[in-house]
Amino acid sequence: MATSKTTLRKGLQNRLKPKVTYLSTGIDILLREILPEHCFLANDALRDLTKQDTDWFYWEPTSINDSHSSHPTSVTLRCGPKGRKAWLGLVECTLGLVRAGNHVIVDDVCFEGEWQLEAWKSRFELEGVRVVMVGLHCHIDSLVKRERERGDRKMGSAMVQASRVHGLGKDLNKVYDIVIDTRNTTPEDAVAQVVEVCLKKMISRAKTSP
Repeated sequence: MATSKTTLRKGLQNRLKPKVTYLSTGIDILLREILPEHCFLANDALRDLTKQDTDWFYWEPTSINDSHSSHPTSVTLRCGPKGRKAWLGLVECTLGLVRAGNHVIVDDVCFEGEWQLEAWKSRFELEGVRVVMVGLHCHIDSLVKRERERGDRKMGSAMVQASRVHGLGKDLNKVYDIVIDTRNTTPEDAVAQVVEVCLKKMISRAKTSP
């Protein structure tokens, strides 16, 4: 997804240092750093999708019914059974970082949608971890343009994922503490908005604490 999530994450880390140091984890670290190549990068490089290792992370062909797309068919990222275990391990690793006393920013795309969103929320709630959920989105025209300019993504995949990552048909304001349209918001303003919501949530918790 080309919604500037990594730009926001880096902006927050720079804004909050050195008083509070935030570590970062997320999907790019899992797919491109932790896992061996055959688990995703080899699949990502294949033109013949029938040769993918579908036990891990792979691209599934799908159709696009949208006037914005020049690709009638595209692909969407999926988890195989081993990939699902690895992704759930990412959630648990993040909790481990928090339990050890670290502050953490999760830079993630819930590319299979609702079950991944619920995994993050339910595990953190169960552990009593204080979380601010930030949802990023932008107009489909911007997604398509950014995907084309970057050149390192499967063409058309951003459009497919845009309808899934936040949960199909979900009211984003009920899913997240803050929703930011990155097409109409500068990186600096996005960072300021997230910091403001974090402070308000901290004050609210302090007032309701016994």
